[in-house]
Amino acid sequence: MGFEKKQTFCVVVGSRGEREVIEGLPGAGERMERRIEAASLLAAYKEAFGTLPDLDPGIRELVVVLNEIPGMRTWSSCEGHKRHGDPCASISMQFENLTALEHFVDLVSFFKSDEVLTRAFEDPPDPPVLDLCLEIDLAHHFGDGLPVSCELFLGRFPMDRAEPGKPPGARALRAFAKELRRRAAARFPGAVSGVEPS
Repeated sequence: MGFEKKQTFCVVVGSRGEREVIEGLPGAGERMERRIEAASLLAAYKEAFGTLPDLDPGIRELVVVLNEIPGMRTWSSCEGHKRHGDPCASISMQFENLTALEHFVDLVSFFKSDEVLTRAFEDPPDPPVLDLCLEIDLAHHFGDGLPVSCELFLGRFPMDRAEPGKPPGARALRAFAKELRRRAAARFPGAVSGVEPS
């Protein structure tokens, strides 16, 4: 469901014939194929191409459920790659207003409970490493009706010198997404599905 208010996205064709969905107008070397009105980039991509964009497999389910929660949308994500020096999984997102941000903070308040994440595994050898950090864009003028931009980081915090941070791994991310989906479906029964869409 994402944002209540829809926005305009463009399907553009690049100089080599590659097609993509963008916010805003086509740039140099791109031509517009068509416009799409959608609540999120993910929804626009699915409407344009009939499928979700390529997402890192570990973070895919989390991105999908975040875009179903009313008042939220994402526009980029990464599951983290230890070899490339990405110590966290990250998702760039926007909240339609402060109420949507408050709903999200309340929904993820369970994350410190190892018991909740461990329950999502059938036979866990040990609880997953997962902490959550939400960075809010302080340049935003709260109360003026504009979306609140945020970065959600999932990893090990604090990252100290003795043991540098590492990505949480696909298993922990999927467990977190599964529990978030369960809680969001209970809070927003018409908007969030209780099961991940295929």
